[in-house]
Amino acid sequence: EFDRLGRHVILLEGGGAEFSQESQELYSGESHGVPLPYGLRGSRFRYFGGSTNCWGGGCGELDEEDFVSRDWVGLSGWPITKDDLRPWYKKAESFLNVTGPVSDPQGYANTFKTLPGLETKCLTPTPIVRFNVEFATDLKNSENIKLILGANCTDIVRLPDSNSVDHLIIKSFSGGESRVRGMAFVLACGGIENARILLNAYEQSENPLAINENTGRYFSDHPIAPCATILGYQNSNDQGDLDVTSIMEKSPGKSVPLPYYKLPFEIQKQHGVLNGVVQFIFTQAELTASASAAWRLRNWAKGNTATLKLDDVKAVLSDPLSVFKAISQRSDGRFRLAMRFQIEQSPNKSSRVELSSERDYFGLKKTKLNWQFSDIERKTVDVLNYYVAKIFAAEDLGLLKLDVSIQKNALSMPSDLRGGQHHSGATRMSVSPQLGVVDSDLKVFGLDNLFVTGSSVFPTNGWVNPTFSIIALSLRLTS
Repeated sequence: EFDRLGRHVILLEGGGAEFSQESQELYSGESHGVPLPYGLRGSRFRYFGGSTNCWGGGCGELDEEDFVSRDWVGLSGWPITKDDLRPWYKKAESFLNVTGPVSDPQGYANTFKTLPGLETKCLTPTPIVRFNVEFATDLKNSENIKLILGANCTDIVRLPDSNSVDHLIIKSFSGGESRVRGMAFVLACGGIENARILLNAYEQSENPLAINENTGRYFSDHPIAPCATILGYQNSNDQGDLDVTSIMEKSPGKSVPLPYYKLPFEIQKQHGVLNGVVQFIFTQAELTASASAAWRLRNWAKGNTATLKLDDVKAVLSDPLSVFKAISQRSDGRFRLAMRFQIEQSPNKSSRVELSSERDYFGLKKTKLNWQFSDIERKTVDVLNYYVAKIFAAEDLGLLKLDVSIQKNALSMPSDLRGGQHHSGATRMSVSPQLGVVDSDLKVFGLDNLFVTGSSVFPTNGWVNPTFSIIALSLRLTS
């Protein structure tokens, strides 16, 4: 978009043209609290094209309620409305060559089964997925854009006694070092790395950035996990497919819209819960208590969490046969029709990106992530289970059998939890520096020419996968 407007841009990519272990290692770090299932290093890609190299291509708009303040969700509400973003969503559709209705399943009504009492939603696929492939020629041929690969930003230096960034320090793995100057600077480095770069810049010696205490705080992701098995499913009125597995099998090798069933806003408000959806999918057998313990030990061994619990060791040793059986079932294709939830996360100040004492190849402090939940996330899962079970019973569709991890622990999230690799919130957008890091124009509070874009600016993350909204916000930034 800057190219179309005739603006001159230097595009700095820390990674190379292809994946390398050397570059990817810069994403490693410490993980505390709830472990990211793929760890810090495995949740994103650090080479040309970024995490579009592992993007599924599903496009969806955030819901109206995601932008408003809700009295039962602390610090909810964006400083912009959905109406402010609508024209940029339309522009994102054009940019990604999306032809179907985004988020709105009306064009697929004959494909999806409807469930009375739940709103049917979808993510619409784009044919433009791997940005390094899709836009390499455009970047190469542009007279306005200069792409520099292997350009690792190691410092953001402001002018003395001013609120303006003067230059960036960039370094390469081969030992090269340069300064990059410009009128304005945009960080677009991902939901975790945006915060890490700012935090490291604050600790540098040459005219360090003055950042506020919210930088790195309010980290969120989408809690996603199977939570129940559907028993005796009866598709009595033959209105279309309920489970995403059947839909994908009918279009092998193609990206197709997939249904999500959303808890209506009035029900969210009535019960004081978060925005969330469920999907129905044929998936692995549920984890037993001992297999769940083995899963947590695996996360610890892979460095995805810093905590080793003695109770988990005891659980595995006390029932190794169950662990072996669970692993076997998950690898030999024994499936169940499961209900899986995907919900937003409430803003939580203690859930944060910090700096570790360990340093990376360039001397920058690595990430220390502490992903935390509040009580409202589990309450949302419980309401979804209850509400969907009631609908299935009324429609004579079958019964929901809650997973053991849901039944036996009424407070925590399921042991089979995984994040969506949708890191959000650590440089949140707000009306003031007391509540966030960037303003409604994505400009860092207290600085005149430093901007941030990406899901790290989301004040709340809704239930929808974030990439489509990231693109809409980034296009809005060019205006």
